[in-house]
Amino acid sequence: MISSAENHAAILAAHPDLQDQLVVQPYQIELDRVIYFGLSRQSGHAKEIDTIRKKVNQAFNDNAFAKAMQEFAKRHPQYYQVMPPKLEASNR
Repeated sequence: MISSAENHAAILAAHPDLQDQLVVQPYQIELDRVIYFGLSRQSGHAKEIDTIRKKVNQAFNDNAFAKAMQEFAKRHPQYYQVMPPKLEASNR
């Protein structure tokens, strides 16, 4: 599950029994980041994990993920701002 910190807190408030089952991976804004894929053991696709793993590895080797991320970044540059905006003189 991927969730914002706010949603994570709301989920735990509604379902405290999940406290020991959810692991939080801190998100850091960086140009290089690790991407995790998750698959429920109860998913109908779980029995195909070896095939999925091979396809994911092949997609990685073919740079499919890098190409998709570059395309997304081109379409949404606001999410990839490296330098903070300059403050207006009146805001200093």
